[in-house]
Amino acid sequence: MAIANGVGVDSGGNVFVIGRARGQGFTTVAGYGWCVRRSAGRSGTWQTVDAFQYFSQPYALSEAQAVISDATGHVFVAGYGKDANNIAHWIVRKN
Repeated sequence: MAIANGVGVDSGGNVFVIGRARGQGFTTVAGYGWCVRRSAGRSGTWQTVDAFQYFSQPYALSEAQAVISDATGHVFVAGYGKDANNIAHWIVRKN
């Protein structure tokens, strides 16, 4: 299962979709993990370029919620991840 929260494009025409996902091949726990997927040059072929989970225990939650790119081609993704005490922490990662 996956949920998309945003779409962005960098200066090279690469399309990024961000959100959360779970399932075999992405995470080994029952919770959701941060997911960033990219289609290089609008080719239609997608690959996961960032899969992250702040706390990897059953029912943990990490989620990418916003995406932006700068003029030099850097893509920044912001969101949150919950720790072992179910407290959310802001996360910003560069892709």
